[in-house]
Amino acid sequence: MATIAQINAEYDPDKARQLLGELGLKDQSGDGMLQYEDGGNVTFLLGAASEITAHVNLAEMVVADWKAVGIDARLHLQTRSLMFSGIRDLQFHAVTFGTTDLLFPQFRLNEGPIMPGYQSPLFVEDPPDDLQKIWDLTDQIITTVDADKVSMLMKEHQRLRAENNLGIWAAHDVPLMVIVHNRLQNVPTADEIVIDNADHIPLMPDQWFIQE
Repeated sequence: MATIAQINAEYDPDKARQLLGELGLKDQSGDGMLQYEDGGNVTFLLGAASEITAHVNLAEMVVADWKAVGIDARLHLQTRSLMFSGIRDLQFHAVTFGTTDLLFPQFRLNEGPIMPGYQSPLFVEDPPDDLQKIWDLTDQIITTVDADKVSMLMKEHQRLRAENNLGIWAAHDVPLMVIVHNRLQNVPTADEIVIDNADHIPLMPDQWFIQE
């Protein structure tokens, strides 16, 4: 049985082209780009935060891969604050963003590195059953205090997201690198650190000190 990280995760450009063709998307102009039946290019706008180099690098790789299978993918860089405004205004088809979480560092409850904005309850009044189930699981997760039950709910939550392709994860379980000066003391070791959505808070910098 495939792990959650392996669901719909194989790199197969030929299969991608086949699936796109089954949707009726064809290269009518002969330039390698796919078109809709009306002749318009299949265009996809991917947003990324311009000041986060790792996100920009990932987005550039994704855009290149999508272009290789005939999608007119375009990268739109904005500052982080403007990008989040753009998500709310539906300026992008998807955005690239990092993932951190207290329990599953490779996932967030509401997004993956490539995230379609339409999955948010803010934009969908009559969601399909699978999406509604994901939202219901999210509500259970954030109100459950039993750690074992949270873990079980999270696994089901992420399995449904992976099976329904509501987010695309480009990396899984990446080791965390922490660089600390020898004089800086009382900093947690790498295996003690769990970064959450507030980033620096679990590191408790108010308890660090410099050794003279």
